[in-house]
Amino acid sequence: MARKRGRSLAERREQQRAEKQRQRIIIAVVVIAIIAGLAALYVIRQPSTDPEDVIIPESLSAPPGAEGKTWGPEDAPVLVEEFSDFQ
Repeated sequence: MARKRGRSLAERREQQRAEKQRQRIIIAVVVIAIIAGLAALYVIRQPSTDPEDVIIPESLSAPPGAEGKTWGPEDAPVLVEEFSDFQ
């Protein structure tokens, strides 16, 4: 009895062609996704040129009502004490 050899040569070539086409599509989708991601990052990271968007810090002088190391009214319901040791 003769053995059946499986798929014909034309079927194997068609399958290889389809697999290469699938690989090309996957590579194209990945490249497009990378380019789109980089473009989005570029657009997001652009600094604002609108002068109203610039944040100017308040002055570093003592706030109103601060006397020495205290700040606020003496009869405040909450007292915050800070202790620190830099060594």
